[in-house]
Amino acid sequence: MKHLQEPLSRLLVPLDFSRVTDPLLNLAGEISLKYNTEVVLLHVIEEGIVDHIMAGYNISELVPKLEKEALKRLKDYEKKLSSKNVKVSVYPEVPVADPAAAIVSVAEEVGASEILIASKGWGWKRFLPWGSTSRLVVKTSTRPVIYVRATRSGDKVRLLYKDPDIFKNILYARKSSHPKEMLDYLIRLQRKTHGRVTVIRIPEGSETTESVSKELEPVTNEISYAGIEVERLVIRGNVAEEIVKAAEAIGSTAIYTGRTVSQSLSELILGSSLGKILGMTKVPIIVFPEQ
Repeated sequence: MKHLQEPLSRLLVPLDFSRVTDPLLNLAGEISLKYNTEVVLLHVIEEGIVDHIMAGYNISELVPKLEKEALKRLKDYEKKLSSKNVKVSVYPEVPVADPAAAIVSVAEEVGASEILIASKGWGWKRFLPWGSTSRLVVKTSTRPVIYVRATRSGDKVRLLYKDPDIFKNILYARKSSHPKEMLDYLIRLQRKTHGRVTVIRIPEGSETTESVSKELEPVTNEISYAGIEVERLVIRGNVAEEIVKAAEAIGSTAIYTGRTVSQSLSELILGSSLGKILGMTKVPIIVFPEQ
């Protein structure tokens, strides 16, 4: 895996100009002001939409018009955030591309430490393991992704988080296969944010609660030695359901978990546990791209 940037040093925030834009910018601004994080705003024109609306238009005139309008809106958002003392810039191009692929590519190009993205899945659609741009970014990003679910009531849209300081109390959904880099990132993140960590592990197969608790001991020790308040939690049951219930029970402000990077089609489909957590959780999820 490429060397990851210092946590919360540069946050890429893709905007689709939908009703989740303002709530997402509010959260990005809160993070930036608290942790001196640079925010980079991006908009991608979906190539499929251009193909759909280009009938009857001169494509050489349509795309520049869409790009100009998008840049103007981005600059307006930049001005609004700057007025609140947020460190913010606009990515200077408006790619016409597959949105998820462009977001992942730009994150690499600008050296983003994380991508902050909101899901617009309403109702039953949020349980689908494919399709949405936010989930495709989670599945393919080589940078940590902060995924926040949105909900709506009538015309009002809000993001699901308990505290804008989403790093205050992280539930680390641990697997024995997680790489050392994943733990290193968590420690660097929590040392910067002065947050606490609860490490949760769901025994699998013939694993006993005692053996799993013992396995977690060096992990929690390393976190503790870094000066971070930490506890461990071992619970039997369905992985996704127990993680979500535990996050609610202990008042977690975010769930931290991993996702394997692979180019094969089968590996690009979200595993059932992560997919369910994405659909059920009422707190943000920080997804680390395992290698």
